[in-house]
Amino acid sequence: MNDLQFDALIQCAKTEALPDCPESLEARVMQNVLQDREGRVSLWQQIRFAFAQPGLAIAMVVLTVAVSSGVTVLSSRYLDDATATREIASLALGFDVFQATDLLIPTPRSHE
Repeated sequence: MNDLQFDALIQCAKTEALPDCPESLEARVMQNVLQDREGRVSLWQQIRFAFAQPGLAIAMVVLTVAVSSGVTVLSSRYLDDATATREIASLALGFDVFQATDLLIPTPRSHE
């Protein structure tokens, strides 16, 4: 199809009369809009539905406790590992020299 044929087709479509709209179209559109509004479920209704089923509520609590416990255990392990790493690094670098009190605190010398 070339450009002239395409333009002629467009002009023909523009000049055609539109089909008549059924009189009940507006009523059907309004009915669909109202059904759509009634079909939506609010957040409060969803929460009430979730807790109306005890199995779902118990599963949510168990999942929350499990995740919280897992995060706590992993974080405490990390802190223990960090403390042990600091102690090992301190020993490896020879910082135990500051533990020797005779080097830091001068002892009184007797004058002979």
